[in-house]
Amino acid sequence: MPGHRSVRHRPFGRPGGYHRRCARRARHSGERGRLVAANTDTVSRILDGALHALARRGLRKLSMSDVCEEAGISRGTLYRYFKNKDAVLEAIGHHVETSLKLALQRAVEERPDPEDRVIVVMGVIINYDLTHPETTRTIELEPAFGLSFVRRVFPQFLAIVSDSLGTVLADSLPVRSGALSMDQLAEILMRIAVSHFFVPSQNSDELPGLLAGLAGLHPATQPAATR
Repeated sequence: MPGHRSVRHRPFGRPGGYHRRCARRARHSGERGRLVAANTDTVSRILDGALHALARRGLRKLSMSDVCEEAGISRGTLYRYFKNKDAVLEAIGHHVETSLKLALQRAVEERPDPEDRVIVVMGVIINYDLTHPETTRTIELEPAFGLSFVRRVFPQFLAIVSDSLGTVLADSLPVRSGALSMDQLAEILMRIAVSHFFVPSQNSDELPGLLAGLAGLHPATQPAATR
């Protein structure tokens, strides 16, 4: 037909330019994914090392060499990701936030019953220092830094905790009575839990249950009777 251009169909099994481009994109995408994962692991290792170095050396004495030593990396690797100590310290907040989020996800998956949700979530917060003892040591060694850090990250931590609690607080006595909203009750519980890092409870194992009892969602643990 006049004006009609015939189309050559490439035989199957012989990839054309489009298919080669798709293959290259897929290959490059996979390489980028592996690179991102490797970079994430390296950054995590650096920031874990920074937290341990901070707990050991304190804020003023902390150096980039200390971070390298604790993380087990070279100075070149460290400076590839962070230009100075302030950049490392700035990134610690997001690192701890990610760590807390993962810990809460695992705890809720292992114990998903909504009736236990307050105990599970508050237990992760209160016992965070058991799996990350460097947090408590840092607060004890650098209380001003610890307080400033908690103030800075508290809104993000509260959002994570509220998300983990979900709607279970809707059944609590303070919320059902209209005395508090779910957000207000979540904030009160979070503030009490965080206070444990500055004024540790002698009965930290009982504290999550007591907080659930305070919310009217679980029988509060009764203290042992004294003789």
